[in-house]
Amino acid sequence: MVGLIYILSSSAVTLLLPVDVVANSPAPYADAFAARGGESLVRLAAFAIAIAAFGALNCATLVGGELGFAMAVRGQLPAVMARTRGANTPVVAQVVSSALAILLVLANSSRSTAELFTFTVLLTTSAALVVYLAGSAAALPYCRSVGTRAILGLAFVFIAFAFYGAGWEADGWCLVLLAVGLVVYVVMRAINSRGSTLEAAPAPAAPRG
Repeated sequence: MVGLIYILSSSAVTLLLPVDVVANSPAPYADAFAARGGESLVRLAAFAIAIAAFGALNCATLVGGELGFAMAVRGQLPAVMARTRGANTPVVAQVVSSALAILLVLANSSRSTAELFTFTVLLTTSAALVVYLAGSAAALPYCRSVGTRAILGLAFVFIAFAFYGAGWEADGWCLVLLAVGLVVYVVMRAINSRGSTLEAAPAPAAPRG
């Protein structure tokens, strides 16, 4: 969804400005607003964009915390992330998820703002494509009709094309993050199964007097 919005908004900018101006501009959106409404429109747009950015950041922080909390409750993440305070606010999960996001940004701090934004959009797009690929693969055994299988075949082609369009760098980062998540999942599952085995073990019999 984020990638689609980015593509549509970029297409709208190219309709308002010549292609060479958009390609060479460090702030094409500001230039588009300035060309249509002057500095006043640019300031208004910047204010609206700032509100949207802070709202999106707040939403992402809350969603990351709730996701980490839910996974910790299920035993898929360390139990410390299930700790809450106040009105059951998962503070630990929010701090951890925010710290990981900050580390991801710092790992790409050598990029310009536009390049970092583009990389983030492509990375989130690749991550979403993994979900679509898994869903399509899971639905394939249950599809008996030729028409449904043809639709799934088109879905696989589109997903493969989207992965190619996202680029090898974003796809590679996506695979690395998925591998890290898989390692954490396997480790937590082993720890939880070991704990369940210890709890189920019978207590030793008392020695005869």
